[in-house]
Amino acid sequence: MPELHSLLESTGKAILHNSQQLTSQLARQLEEGIRDVQSSLDALLQGRTPITFTGYFGPGPSPGPSQVPGLVPGLDQPSLQAPAGPPIITGLPKAFTVQDVWKQWAEGFAGQPAIQGLEERWGARWRPGNAVKVQFCRRKVIWDALLGRIAQGKSEEEAIAELEVLRAGKSVNQLVDKLRQRRRRHRHSVE
Repeated sequence: MPELHSLLESTGKAILHNSQQLTSQLARQLEEGIRDVQSSLDALLQGRTPITFTGYFGPGPSPGPSQVPGLVPGLDQPSLQAPAGPPIITGLPKAFTVQDVWKQWAEGFAGQPAIQGLEERWGARWRPGNAVKVQFCRRKVIWDALLGRIAQGKSEEEAIAELEVLRAGKSVNQLVDKLRQRRRRHRHSVE
C-alpha cells in the first residue's frame, strides 16, 4: 500500500507540474496573440495599413449628355458643385516621422486631404473640434519650422532631414516640445 500511495502522489505531482507548465505556455501564447492583434489594430487606426476595396461597381460609364435622347447639351443639366461646407475631420492620423508630418501638410496623409489645401480653402472652419485644434496646433509647430527652413533656401528634403536629426528618434510630440523650447529661448535672448 505505501508503494501505491507513493506512486499516486508522484503521478499527481507530475500531472500538476505539467498542467502548470501548459497553463503558463498558453498564457504566454495568448498574450502574444493579443499583442499582435492590438498592434494590427493600432496600425489600421493610425493609417499605417493600406485598405483595398475590390468589387463590382456596375457597368462602365454612362453615355455622355449628347448621347442621351431628348437631352440638349448645356440645357437642363445638373451642375456639379463643390461641397457647401468644409469637410468634417474629427482627428489627424498619427504621424511617426517628420516626413509623415510634412506629407500631411503638402499632399495629404492616410486618406485625408492636404492640410495646406484645407487651410487655404476653409481657414479654421475645417477643424471645429477641440481635439483637432490641439492636434493641428502641435503639428503646426513642425510645419512652421519646415516652412521657415525652406524659406531660407533649403530643399524640402534638407529641411526634413534637419528636423529628423533634431527629433533624434524620439516621438513627433517630443520634437514639438523641443521646437517650442527653442522658440522660447530665442525670444528671451532677443528681448
